[in-house]
Amino acid sequence: MSGVASGWAWVEHLEDGGTTPWSDFLASAPSAPVRTAPLPGAAQLELARRINLVTPGRPHPAVTRILAAGAPGRGPQDLPLVGATPPSAFGPPPVDPAAVPLTELVRVASGVLAEDLASRPVPDARDPQPPVPEVRGPLGPNIAGRRHRILRLPIASLDALLYDEWVARAARGRVRSWPAWTKHLASADRLPETVDLVARAADWDRAWWRRVELVGTPPAATIDAHAVAVVRRVNTLLGLLVDDRCRARLAAEVIVPWLGRQHGPRLAVPAAQADWVRARAERMAGQLADAGYRVREDFSVLAELDDTAACATSTDEVLAVTVGLLRDGWEQR
Repeated sequence: MSGVASGWAWVEHLEDGGTTPWSDFLASAPSAPVRTAPLPGAAQLELARRINLVTPGRPHPAVTRILAAGAPGRGPQDLPLVGATPPSAFGPPPVDPAAVPLTELVRVASGVLAEDLASRPVPDARDPQPPVPEVRGPLGPNIAGRRHRILRLPIASLDALLYDEWVARAARGRVRSWPAWTKHLASADRLPETVDLVARAADWDRAWWRRVELVGTPPAATIDAHAVAVVRRVNTLLGLLVDDRCRARLAAEVIVPWLGRQHGPRLAVPAAQADWVRARAERMAGQLADAGYRVREDFSVLAELDDTAACATSTDEVLAVTVGLLRDGWEQR
């Protein structure tokens, strides 16, 4: 019973904003009244402690939600707390919270974030407004006396455009992992409609009777790949808690605005697909140059792949994003 009493004393310590690791806390042999509920799992306890490390000395409302949460998705539902839970022939053995894999902390955090979203009232639905390419006024007559219309196309490397499209899909709902998604595109030798600049220009060409002028737009700030990793996990779990309509509204009103404020490194195209991306970029730049449009920009930048992009996300950084999101909420600026 003393171990269980120490476990509940640590829970009280964490609920009050404490940051002492379990092993140090247990060594002092504290005790507290044993509650009727089962002890929170080791992953939940360690995640709560890490929230307190960010704002030490004062209780944070996220800690209460974390300590009451289960572990969602695949994997053990709860990891027993060593020193407070006797070993059992069934389930995982008791562990020290400090030894819990970071992936388990991210899994618990993602579940709490998904529950936070699912508990929100569904935002009022608005009539969807399809994106419309920007049309500017007349630019002056061409040799036939007609006036041109501007089609603004992004000026960035093709790998950056693909990454931006993948981020947009991740924000809206489920999407394959970055390596799997780019592999699928390469195997089909196909670009998403939003990234196929040749097809977009051709559509405008037909609509405006060959009076299109291509103008580049500067690239937007890069969305942090670690934030995207969090959103992918949360969206997967959110789909188990709400219907598709609710998830779509939450994505549009909450997830997309939050993700748009998370600037940082992006992911590089996997080495296995780099040659395909470069070849498609060179082909697209050549087709835009040969199509006879009035062009203000040099679209050869499409083929300039970024060698400095990150090859993979770091679990440490993903956990840091989830901790910050639990601490500050989806409305953080």
